[in-house]
Amino acid sequence: MLSNQKPSRFMSAKVSIFSAIALALLMSVTAFASGSSRFAFIDSAAEIFGSQNNVAQNSTVTSSANTMMVGCSNPGGGTDQRSVTLPNIVAAGGSSISLPITVADMTNCAIISYDMNVDFNPMVIQPAPSSTTVAGTLSANMLITANSGNPGHLTVSGFQAQPLCNPPTTPACVGGETLVILNFIVQNVSGTATSVAFADYTDPMPAFHPAFVWNEGDPIGAPLNNGSVTVPSFTATNTNTPTPSATNTSTSTGTATNTNTPTPSNTATPTSTATNTFTPTPTPQCAQVDIEDSDATNGQPVTISVTTSDTTVLSPQAYSADFHISYDPSVLTTDVAPFYGVALGSVGMSNFSTLTVSHPSAGSLEISLFSTTPFSGSGDLVTITFPTVTGAPGLFSPINFAPYLNHPAGFLYNEGFPTACVTDGSVSIRGELSGNVRYRPVSAVQPRWIPNTTMTSTGGAPNPAPVLTNASGSYAMSGFGSMSYTITPSRLGSTAPNTHGSSISAYDASITAQRVVHLIVFSADQDYVANVTGALQVTSNDSTMMASWAVNLPNTIFTGDWRFQPVSRTYPMVTNQTNENYVGYLMGDPSGNWCDPTQVPAIPCNANGTVIGEFRGSNSGPERATNVTAPKMTAPAGSDIVVPVSVQGTANKGIISYQFDLRYDPAVIQPQANAVTLAGTVSSEFSVVVNSTTPGLMKVAVYGPATLNQSGTLLNFHFNGVGNAFDVSPLTWENFMLNEGGIKMNIVNGEVRLSPATANNVSGDN
Repeated sequence: MLSNQKPSRFMSAKVSIFSAIALALLMSVTAFASGSSRFAFIDSAAEIFGSQNNVAQNSTVTSSANTMMVGCSNPGGGTDQRSVTLPNIVAAGGSSISLPITVADMTNCAIISYDMNVDFNPMVIQPAPSSTTVAGTLSANMLITANSGNPGHLTVSGFQAQPLCNPPTTPACVGGETLVILNFIVQNVSGTATSVAFADYTDPMPAFHPAFVWNEGDPIGAPLNNGSVTVPSFTATNTNTPTPSATNTSTSTGTATNTNTPTPSNTATPTSTATNTFTPTPTPQCAQVDIEDSDATNGQPVTISVTTSDTTVLSPQAYSADFHISYDPSVLTTDVAPFYGVALGSVGMSNFSTLTVSHPSAGSLEISLFSTTPFSGSGDLVTITFPTVTGAPGLFSPINFAPYLNHPAGFLYNEGFPTACVTDGSVSIRGELSGNVRYRPVSAVQPRWIPNTTMTSTGGAPNPAPVLTNASGSYAMSGFGSMSYTITPSRLGSTAPNTHGSSISAYDASITAQRVVHLIVFSADQDYVANVTGALQVTSNDSTMMASWAVNLPNTIFTGDWRFQPVSRTYPMVTNQTNENYVGYLMGDPSGNWCDPTQVPAIPCNANGTVIGEFRGSNSGPERATNVTAPKMTAPAGSDIVVPVSVQGTANKGIISYQFDLRYDPAVIQPQANAVTLAGTVSSEFSVVVNSTTPGLMKVAVYGPATLNQSGTLLNFHFNGVGNAFDVSPLTWENFMLNEGGIKMNIVNGEVRLSPATANNVSGDN
């Protein structure tokens, strides 16, 4: 196809607007057709939800329209004649053509609707992507529905509330006006022709479509004058160079060069080897001229571009361009004379064009460029600046090439040669969305905001780029068109947590274990985030997943994932919506102590969002602090080494979990398979999860539904002494946390020193 019509981006908006207009018209139109109970637009209600872009296509045509009849000589009488005429045209194969339907004088005829079906040969012409143009015609204010889905048939219906040609509401007609323009693409089949005829048609539904009726044929019909499209033949040049024993005669429609080199044979039937090289005349190509779409902000200026494809290759070359632009003056204001905001673009300046601009009416610009040398290159012919855009977000103004005088496409290079295919554009006022994302409601005192949440838009074009919530959890998105959009929040799940800064801890595992045995009751939100396995209910397995996650073990299912409510929001059209808020949930944090790690690195929060946790050295803190001590001990090299850790001051602290990192020298000691045991310690009623996969680092989480109230041995480490005699490995605590912090404590580091091996602990000794 030679037209490159962009699909409408405003269909969703039009559907709802058209529906409202149709209902309003249904109530108002009865004043103009008393005695009739039905109108064309009622029959077309099922079709009105289709899209309709008014795009005119330029064509090279000669017209010899039939003589039109005078209509409504006796307004309201039963003998009025309101004729309708299609033109006869000649057009080149591959071109885009526009067929204006002209009508007789219909002044005071009370015409508010029409329905028609036009038949044609689809092997000769096909409806253009935008099959009708109404700008500059009597149908300019009508709602038009066109259906080109049935080959060889184009059905059109139009209606409006005010009668056509009825002074003083509308200007009187004098005959010869264009009712509507039909747009077609001529197929590349030379020497053909097709009638373009008004004809009754019953589609496969089945639904009947009349050839043409005004107001459903009430009170009279319309004399119909059919038209035609003729595609002329073009000749070919054939060059044949045969040997005397072979004769090749070629007849083709096209421009070709044939070289035949047969090889003679002594047999009665000559054998020939022929090489045929065909060089057809290139299919006539149109220059693509587009009005670029643009977004704008209410109250701000906007500049749009009229662009062209490569003018250097045009044949014939283009020395001038004349076009007519229409737009909505209630949305776009016009700049001042003499150029009304129009400026030459790169192509317009390529031949030092003289620019002339007129402003014949509101919402209309006529632009002319000409020079004694041809245009060259591709890009902007002109740019047009509108000083102010006015309207609510989501509103838009079409910017169309509007038919004028004898130029139905609204654009001409030279006087129509070379041909041009045009595409309309628009200015859309950006729709805007804003809101915030906060952490789940764990406190009415202090809302907690979630930064770095990605807000993603999917839907029509233009489509705003994803944005991140800021430190206050707020976001703002703009640049939406008049289409449907879906907004979805997302945030990367936490990985490799720092054990003291992680909000998913052994404490979360412990309170989940308490909830499982009904020692405590969870809220609905707590149940939701505690169910990290996705089972039908919260179980002790969820506790294990949280504790495993706290020490960086893999395969913890949904632990650490972020989820949001609502999951997403869909907007039929974005206008200017605020307070579009979301709530975030971190799976595995039933205690609700998550804090923004970019604001408070590696330190968790309490339920009110306040930083808690205080980590002290061995000589800091009051005596009533909980004390955790690793011993300094000596053990033979090559032996199994048990390192007991003691705890003091646990009573009445409500301790139900603890977790830590332990650093050691892997060249001196290495953890055994059961690196931590709780049997016989004050932690014997707890569960333990250990991750010792990283040499020199052991990550441990201890949790359970019970409470730690006794002093004594907290746990036992089990190592193998792999170093040499007199080697020393420090035992250094990191990230030690009772519950989720807030319990003051003293921690004392230890060490393991290896002594010479004894006879009964050295492998291979007798």
